Amino acid sequence: MKGKYYKGTRNGYYPNALKESSPRNDYYPNTLKQNSPKKRSKTVKKNNNKISLAFAGFFLFIIAMFSVGALSSCQKVIHVEALEGYTQTGEEFMEEANLVNLDGYYAGTGTLNNIVHVRFQAEKDGQTSDTIDATKKFFNIVYTDEAQNSQYKNLEGKVRAFKRTYKKDQDVKTHYYYIIYSSKDKIKDVGELSLGD
Repeated sequence: MKGKYYKGTRNGYYPNALKESSPRNDYYPNTLKQNSPKKRSKTVKKNNNKISLAFAGFFLFIIAMFSVGALSSCQKVIHVEALEGYTQTGEEFMEEANLVNLDGYYAGTGTLNNIVHVRFQAEKDGQTSDTIDATKKFFNIVYTDEAQNSQYKNLEGKVRAFKRTYKKDQDVKTHYYYIIYSSKDKIKDVGELSLGD
């Protein structure tokens, strides 16, 4: 009677099955075939693979959005002169690097939308940065050839980066602050800047 569906409960009485009146310990072949362990494990594996792919896709999406968000937030901050209404609450030294000498100058200063900017490149461990653009609130030039700055003479051609923390009510923001050490003749006044420079 293999393959035939019997009425009754599992491991119960089967009145028409071989005229037995005792409980049977056999199984329903057709019903178990549908839920066999092999079939179930394949289904679980397929579902696990779908779930894994979904998580991987979601994870990549989050990374992509974070990257785009980080880059766009940098773009927004580049030309901000001040964090209006924010108070500086902390400063942390990040690193020191060499300024890259381009055409005899370490940095160029100019104005964009009536805001003073400095643009420079830094080099550390053989790696050269992209052009860094900071507005007046976020940089200071220490002229090493001036008498009052003689203690900084050994830092000629260096830049130090600090991460500053600003707070307004419960909102906290961070921004880099740069100190450029150079003689006056190594800083070029380029006048009016444009976004394409």
